Amino acid sequence: MLPNEINLPSSSVFFESEHPPVISDKELMEILKSDIILDLLREPSIIIINDHHRSTPSGRILRILAKLYASTAKVDYIVIAGGTHEEPTDEQLTRLTSRVEEIFDCEILIHDPLEEEVELVYLGVTSRGTDVKVHPVLLDYENILCINSVEPHYFAGFTGGVKSIIPGLAAKSTVEQNHAWALSEESGPTLIEKNPLQQDLREGLSLLDKVIHGIQIVNFQNEIFHISVGELERSFEDARAASLEIYARKSTVLFDIIVSIVYPPLDRSLYQAQKGIENTRQILKPGGEMILVAKCEKGIGNSAFFDRLNQFSSPSEVMEGITIEEYKFGDHKAFKFASLASTSKIVLAGELTPDEATRVFATAISMHDLEDHLQSAAVDGKNIAVVLDSGALSLFYDPER
Repeated sequence: MLPNEINLPSSSVFFESEHPPVISDKELMEILKSDIILDLLREPSIIIINDHHRSTPSGRILRILAKLYASTAKVDYIVIAGGTHEEPTDEQLTRLTSRVEEIFDCEILIHDPLEEEVELVYLGVTSRGTDVKVHPVLLDYENILCINSVEPHYFAGFTGGVKSIIPGLAAKSTVEQNHAWALSEESGPTLIEKNPLQQDLREGLSLLDKVIHGIQIVNFQNEIFHISVGELERSFEDARAASLEIYARKSTVLFDIIVSIVYPPLDRSLYQAQKGIENTRQILKPGGEMILVAKCEKGIGNSAFFDRLNQFSSPSEVMEGITIEEYKFGDHKAFKFASLASTSKIVLAGELTPDEATRVFATAISMHDLEDHLQSAAVDGKNIAVVLDSGALSLFYDPER
């Protein structure tokens, strides 16, 4: 969707990531030909990958690892770190793993955060009160390799790193307690050091008391721009620096209208596509208009935040009724929607119904009407920002001094 589907005003200002040269399979092969990985996989080990809600090119990396190490590796499981997401379909699973489990002669393990299939293990409690429970496979193995993609995340700061373990392989109750800190003003895109949610994740991981290694990637879909191999925190920091260069942009002005365009796979539901709002709202004028362009063929997605919003009659009621102390799963989504709706207009262009839009304090618009609306706004002198791949690209207001 967009920009090809409609004619945008010529005065529109575009923001998009600047992609460096793509790393080829040959170059990836050389980078992944690592003594660290060789030593790690020659002992009984597990490989943890993201689920279908991330664009991580896990299958591509797994294919290369299989070429390099299949004859020596003792991989017992490829673990799908889905957090509280729904399980991938068979088709999605095939894309995630590229069927390398057949080459490694290992099993696929899909995490269950509700403990319906396996009892999770309690590690302890963080200083912020999060009770940390994780999948027992993490305690059964000393050799753990996480394959992650690293890009700005609208409340955790960045994806990647610790998120393979928490929330990736944690109990729903652990995720819920940690996510309460998304209500803090210090949580947000690219924020790490003072972000209470990110720091809580890291403290939770420290309770596992293991050295975990990572292959951390900065990518766009299947194109890879950066890859780091090593101890999880170090490889994450290397990838984070590269990600900032690619996926963070500043604006010296605020805009009347932001057209925030979310790319797959984050565009499949409003629950995921909301990232496009949070990553761009910093450059919206108070009282301005946020237009989220996302197909949302799966509708609302996880309905927890949708149900929560519908318990209140106005954005101000939502913000008064949701607190860190009484947080419920999905509250952070509801709170952030309401906080923007309390000061600005939210418009949804996609497959959501007008009723669904209204119930999240927004309005729905067709692509045809969106074109007319933007052209009319430009004639009226309103400045318009068009943000491509807003699920990954984060914008910051930095006025010229």
